[in-house]
Amino acid sequence: MTTSFNRVTDYDAIISTIEIYQQTAISGDGAKMKTAFYDDAIMHGYIGPDFVGGPIQVLFDWANDNAGGENIKVRIANVDIVGTAALVRVETENWVGLNFTDFLSLLKTDGEWKISSKVYHTHE
Repeated sequence: MTTSFNRVTDYDAIISTIEIYQQTAISGDGAKMKTAFYDDAIMHGYIGPDFVGGPIQVLFDWANDNAGGENIKVRIANVDIVGTAALVRVETENWVGLNFTDFLSLLKTDGEWKISSKVYHTHE
């Protein structure tokens, strides 16, 4: 396990990982989105009254079928880093008409930051 920590370098690396998530939400490229996540990552949340969760592949499949296109707006609202763990809040507007707040947890292993889980809220 790598435990070295450089606040600016780690912050930039986390932002780069989140940018993969942001850009692939726009393009609908689930295969590329997958590169930002651990293979065994999970997600949980609600779309309206419906609970949607489980393996992160559910998100990749949904992204493939629902490219956000030019009208989507994705912004990083907060980044909190403690050693090799981080939590990033992402606000997304108009992803195929839906607005989300995502809480993405990241972990640094072998010098690389990847998303380990996504918990989200869909705004009505």
